[in-house]
Amino acid sequence: MKKFLFVAMSLMISTIILACGVAGNEESPLGIRFVMETDGTGCPASGLESEVTGNPKDQLPSSIASLNFILSNRNGEKLVTTNIIVTNNCNDDYKCTKPNSPSYQLFNVPTMLNMHLEVQALDANSKVIWVGHNYDVDVTLQDDGSGQEVVNIPVINVFMRRVGNLTFGYDCMEPTGRIFHSATVLRDQTSILLIGGGAKIYPDSCTATENGNSIGCDKIVATSLISLFDTTTGSFANMAPLPTSSKRAAHKSVLLANGYVLILGGASELQLLYNRDGRAYVQAEEDDIHSTAILYNPDGNTQLDDGTIMKGQVVKEISMLDVKRMAFTITPLDANEPYATKFLMAGGWGKDGRMSDMMTVTLDPSTGSQEPSFTPLVNAMKAPRAWHTATKIAAASQTANVLFYGGADAGTDAPAEKFVGESSPTELLLQFGNFSTWYNFSHHAAIAMDSGQKVLITGGMVKDNEFSLTQPQASALLIDFTINTATFVTMYNPRAFHSSMLMPNGQAAILGGVKGGFTDEGVTTMEAFDADSAIFGELIGSTGSGLKLFLGRMGHTTTVTQDGAAVMIGGAYPTPKEGIQREKTLLQSAEIFLPVQ
Repeated sequence: MKKFLFVAMSLMISTIILACGVAGNEESPLGIRFVMETDGTGCPASGLESEVTGNPKDQLPSSIASLNFILSNRNGEKLVTTNIIVTNNCNDDYKCTKPNSPSYQLFNVPTMLNMHLEVQALDANSKVIWVGHNYDVDVTLQDDGSGQEVVNIPVINVFMRRVGNLTFGYDCMEPTGRIFHSATVLRDQTSILLIGGGAKIYPDSCTATENGNSIGCDKIVATSLISLFDTTTGSFANMAPLPTSSKRAAHKSVLLANGYVLILGGASELQLLYNRDGRAYVQAEEDDIHSTAILYNPDGNTQLDDGTIMKGQVVKEISMLDVKRMAFTITPLDANEPYATKFLMAGGWGKDGRMSDMMTVTLDPSTGSQEPSFTPLVNAMKAPRAWHTATKIAAASQTANVLFYGGADAGTDAPAEKFVGESSPTELLLQFGNFSTWYNFSHHAAIAMDSGQKVLITGGMVKDNEFSLTQPQASALLIDFTINTATFVTMYNPRAFHSSMLMPNGQAAILGGVKGGFTDEGVTTMEAFDADSAIFGELIGSTGSGLKLFLGRMGHTTTVTQDGAAVMIGGAYPTPKEGIQREKTLLQSAEIFLPVQ
C-alpha cells in the first residue's frame, strides 16, 4: 500500500518551516505549498527585532534551485529519498516545483514510528545551503470507522537553518525576554527548556556596598516563567511555571538520567554593579539567594487554578543542604547529558560573597531513586569563585578532570585550578611556566578543544581589586595540556558576557557579548579560533563574507542541538540613552548558527 506525506512550507528572511500534514487516504497526494512571511512579527521585544524583513510573498529565495527530502529509520537507514527542481518552467509535479504554487507526491512512505525526516535546499551548484530535521516522524494506520485502515500522519514540522550562516527564530518568547536564565536540551535532543532568568531591569535603582564603598547598580528582577523552544519549528511555547516564591536567575539546570530537569540555586533578584569606571559585575543579596533546587518533569502536566492544563510539572522542591548559591558551575562527571548520573557543583556567590566549597549531585535511576542527593566534598577549591567557568578536560581516570577558571577574589594567586577527584584536593596548574601571569577573568567563556586536550578561555573582565574592574577584554588564553603550555592570543573583538561553541571542523566560534564602559555596546561580529595556528579571525560564512549576529547579546544562553546548530536565546541588548548610559533591552528572540557540516 502506498502512503504519502503532505508538506507545506513557510519562509521568512532566514527561516523555512515545513509541516507534514494528514494525508487522509491512499489517494491523497503530497503537496508542497510555499507561503512567505514578510517580517518577523513574532518578535515584539524591540524595534530591531521586528525590522527583520523577508523574501517576497509566495516565492522561494532565488538561491534555492532544488530540494531533497530524505526519510530514514531510527538507525539511519534511508527509506525514501527524492529530489525536486525549483523552476518557473515546471510542468511535472513529480519532478519539480514552482516557487509560487508547487506540488509534489512522495510515495512509498512506510508505516513506522520515530523516523527522521531531513530536508535540504540546494543551490545551482548542488551545494546544500539550507537544512532542517525532524527526528520523530510517526506514520501509522487507523480505522476510518468502516473497518478500513487509512494512513494517519500527524502534523510534523522541520525548521530550516541556513548552512554556514545565521537563521532568525520563527517567533519569540512570551511575554518577556530573559537574561541570566538557563537552557537545557531535553532527551529528544531537539527541544530546549528555558527556565527563569531576569525579566525586568531597573537602571540606577539600587545601591550596593563592596569593601565599604557604595556602588551604583541596576536591579534585575527574576521570573518564574518556563518556556520550551522547539528546534523543529523554530517556535516557543509556555510551560508550567515555577512557584512564584521560586523566581530565580543566575541559576543552573541539568538534565538528569531519568529525563527530569534539576533547577539549582539562583536568586530572585540580582544587582548589576558599576564601579567608578563603569565596569560591570553581577552579585546578589543573601536574602535573595535560594538554597533549594526544583525537580521538574518536562513531560508532565499541570492543572492551573482556572482548570487550564499546561505542559510541564514541578515535581518537588529539594534542599541543597541549606547552602545558598548562585553564579556557580555544575559539571557532569561520569558521562555527558542525558546519561550523566553524577554532577560536580562548585563555587558561586552566597552568604559571604564568593564561595570555595564543592559538592556532588547524584541521581542513578538504576537504583530506583527518583530524587537526587547532595554530598559535600571534604576538599574545597583553592580560591573562592563566582562567575567562573568549569570545563571537562581529558583524564587518564574514568572520572573526568574539570578545569576551573577565573571568578576568584581580587589579588588571588590561583587564576585557575584543576579538579582531579572527589577525595583529592584540587591542583594549581604550576606545571605551566607562565601560570602566575594568567588573567583572573570573570564573565568570560571557556570551551574544550581537541577532545579535551586543550581549553580556550576568551574575554571577560579582570577584577584587579575589590573596587576596580577592567573593561571587557580582547585577551584569550589557549591552555594545551598535552605539552603544558599556555599561549596568550588577541581576539578580533573585546567582549564579556558572551558564549562559545565548538564547530565540526574543530575550530571554536565566539558568539555575542558586550564591550565598552558600562557594557554599552553589543558585539555582533562572530569570531573563529583555530587551535593549531592559534589565530582568531572573523568567522566567514558560506557566502564568503563575515558573519554578524542580528543583535549583540549579553547574558544569553547558547546550546548545541543534535544537528550541530548553536541556538542563542534571550539575553539583553545595550540601548544607551541620554541620561541613562547603561539601559538594556531584554530580548525574546532566538538566533541559530549552523556551521558547515
